[in-house]
Amino acid sequence: MAYFTHGENILFEITGIGGGGGGGGGGGGGNEAKLTVTNTSGFNSKTISTGDDCILSFTWSSIEDSQPTGDGTLTVTSNGALKLTQNIQQGGIQVNVGPYLTSGNNTVKIQITDIYGNSRIIAFTIISVELSIRSTFDVSTPFTGDIVFTYIPVGATTKIVHFILDEVEIAT
Repeated sequence: MAYFTHGENILFEITGIGGGGGGGGGGGGGNEAKLTVTNTSGFNSKTISTGDDCILSFTWSSIEDSQPTGDGTLTVTSNGALKLTQNIQQGGIQVNVGPYLTSGNNTVKIQITDIYGNSRIIAFTIISVELSIRSTFDVSTPFTGDIVFTYIPVGATTKIVHFILDEVEIAT
């Protein structure tokens, strides 16, 4: 088993690579398959708006004796809960984990397993930020002169509200 880390975070681990040796007289066992999984998403950490898509991309292969070993299994967990298991063909794959995220910090783990049980896990930190503006402003009331607009920005992040009128920013 091998762990690859960045700081204190485990980015992914590789398990089950290699195999057992043979015995005498035609015996043998284990596997010599080599599982390769590459994160092609371009990130291990990302911030998105709640409800948006969050596409994770990978390429993977499992080779034994210079031949592909066949399809594998993709498993997605979010915050420790199993969200998806599906068969996948070798090559490039994408999975949208947006529907599995909750507002705030999310730990998403993608596990790819070949037919021999060799697997690799890649972990992601995805922050889902929910932003909105609440107001009791009555748009049906006609105004002349200055307009008082009372509002409350909502969301667990730093917020800057920009007021734009006729394509000109008039206040922040």
